[in-house]
Amino acid sequence: RAFGAAVTGEFSGQNANLEIWDLLVAMAICAGRMTQERMDLLFNQENFPTLFLPGSSEPALSYTHNRAKFRALLQELASYRQREVGQHGIYWLNQVYREVPINPLFGPLLGWIWDSNRSYVLALADEDRVPELITPFQYLLLSAPPEMEAAFQTLKAKHGSTFCFHGSGSSNWHCI
Repeated sequence: RAFGAAVTGEFSGQNANLEIWDLLVAMAICAGRMTQERMDLLFNQENFPTLFLPGSSEPALSYTHNRAKFRALLQELASYRQREVGQHGIYWLNQVYREVPINPLFGPLLGWIWDSNRSYVLALADEDRVPELITPFQYLLLSAPPEMEAAFQTLKAKHGSTFCFHGSGSSNWHCI
């Protein structure tokens, strides 16, 4: 089965799968544990918006104005996620919106994490996973726009390609 053929022309810009959303949240949490210099690359003013409390027009958090508060928010989200996953599994994300969370900035932060994702991430089916990786958590990631993906598929059909595991740290997932 050709992975690219399965998604070329079906690129929606976002995947409604809770597993993918949780993956994006986990990566944001990991990014919050990086050095300040690395965080600045990922969450600078261009990439990170100002967060507002629901119903308010007053800014509640801006990464460029309060990096320490943003890092603390990610740490708080990590603790909340860990606790809620134990009770609700992957559906912890639904709980954030059904209940009043510990921190009212969780909703806006999770919305930003979801909306700022420019990649198409698809959980691989059992038959498409690499068994040597010994994990069910394997994904297809497309970060190019549909036009570029279609051009890649054309070149791939002509010249062939090989899937490889790059082995980079989790902080480098977005730039490979």
